[in-house]
Order: sequence, then C-alpha cells, then structure tokens
Amino acid sequence: CCGQCLNPRVAGILDRFGLLGAVDELAVGRTDRFEWRVESRGECGGRPRDPDTPSLPPRRIALEATRPGWIVRREDLDDRLWRAAVAAGAHPARGVVAHVGPWRDGRREVRLVDALGMSRRVRAKLVVGADGLGSGVARATGLAEGASAGRKFGFSGAWPASESSLGTERAGGLAAELEEGCIHMRSFEGGYLG
Repeated sequence: CCGQCLNPRVAGILDRFGLLGAVDELAVGRTDRFEWRVESRGECGGRPRDPDTPSLPPRRIALEATRPGWIVRREDLDDRLWRAAVAAGAHPARGVVAHVGPWRDGRREVRLVDALGMSRRVRAKLVVGADGLGSGVARATGLAEGASAGRKFGFSGAWPASESSLGTERAGGLAAELEEGCIHMRSFEGGYLG
C-alpha cells in the first residue's frame, strides 16, 4: 500500500483474479530479500537519550523470501487493477468524496460528492476504503476507532545509486551497501526510510 513493492504473498490473490501475468508484465524489478536495520542512540525510560550519546551499533535483520516479489510503479498497478475491476462489472468512482452511511438490508449507503459539489447516493454490497491511515471509511464503518492521519509523509522512487545526489563518496558507500533485488528498510529515531 505504500508504494512500489508488492509482497510475494499476494501472488495467490492475483492469480485467482487472473492478474498475475499482468503484474509480471508491469514489473520493473523483482525482490527476493528484505533487510531491516535499526539505528538508535538507545532510549532511557522511554525517552531518547541525549544527542551527544554515541549511537548504538545498528541491529540488522535479513529475511529471504520463499518466492520473488515485484517492484511495480503504483500508477501502472492502479490503472491495471482499475481496468480489471471495470471489466469484472465493478462501478468504481474517481475524484469523489465518499460519505459512508449505515448498513441496511445487506447494503451500505454511500453518498458520493464530486468536485463541483454534485452528490448522488448509492447502495453498495462492498465498499473498499483505500483512503490510507486514519481512513474515514474505516471509522464510518466501525472498523477503526480513534485513528488519525498523523503527520507523516511517504515517498517512493527508484534510481541508480550512481546518479544519487548524495555526492560521490557517500553515493559510492551507499551503492556498495545496497543489493539488487533486496528491499532495504532503515529505522531510526523519528522515522524510517525504505
């Protein structure tokens, strides 16, 4: 959900809906390993230590996948899934705000409002809330309580390490550390980078 990497565990779902070949076709890369490094100065009573405290050695967890995953541009994947849903008889709506109402007679009432303020009501057997962390759909349906969007930002991208803007020395060190086909995650105080 956060970008370009598809976990290999979705292969069965994609295959069941006839989309496995489409994702293979769209893939710009494959993944077969996951590495997670935690870098921290350590904590004292649940609070970060003084900034002058030396960093602890990074902890590293590496996992091998039982089957490869995919790196797929999110825009390409969304477009392919959209077209497949329409072909299967779904009636998706883009560019609208959905106000999810109560469940009645086996359907959920939803009011859709477009950018011009025009609204229409629909009754749906299935509502997919792909509206992120702090989902209004999840709150409206009682699937999440007290969720909030928070103040985080996510970015994704792909580029050769040789074209990094970090500078030659740092880019060279980073390139030596990164392996093709491996998802690298770095956790540190205040956030993470993948």
